[in-house]
Amino acid sequence: MSTEERPVGGRSAVIGRRAFLQGGVAVLGAAAGAAAFAPKKAAAAAWMLPDTSPEVPSSHEIATIKALCDTILPNDDGAPGAIESKAFDTINDPYYGLNPYISEMVSDIDAATFWAHGYFDDFKNRSLSQRTSVLEERLGMAWWSPGSLYKDAYEGVIALTKLNFFGGLQNSVGTDYIGFPGPSAGHAP
Repeated sequence: MSTEERPVGGRSAVIGRRAFLQGGVAVLGAAAGAAAFAPKKAAAAAWMLPDTSPEVPSSHEIATIKALCDTILPNDDGAPGAIESKAFDTINDPYYGLNPYISEMVSDIDAATFWAHGYFDDFKNRSLSQRTSVLEERLGMAWWSPGSLYKDAYEGVIALTKLNFFGGLQNSVGTDYIGFPGPSAGHAP
């Protein structure tokens, strides 16, 4: 008996060529399949990546974001609103992460106001009800619109405007208006 045909444990240790190839093809196929589904590193050119460095907004961008904040918390009934609580200062603060998106949001909402709603004017020059309908459309609340690509940024503006007013981030005009902290109900002196 040659070395290749020596029985091991009562069986022949000879592997035929066909069995070897079938096993090898299965192993190589599994390895190739695993390589095809392996996570790949995302490679992007520098011009493809978003610029998240802080911006210095123009006067038009400041006025438009203030109008957006005023749409969220208006001061039309004499009560303080987003403008009095200085919501724009919070939104513009690089710490909160919305500053790099101000120019994109302003372009987006001005374009929607001009073209989609047919006002042929900037967002900041519209009435409160017109600004509200444009903002609802940008958020995807209109039946005819899927919303804006910047929907998350608009939701961030809404959250920061409310947090600024009710949390007193810039000043206490909102917390004073709602009477926070208010009288103590259980510990009268």
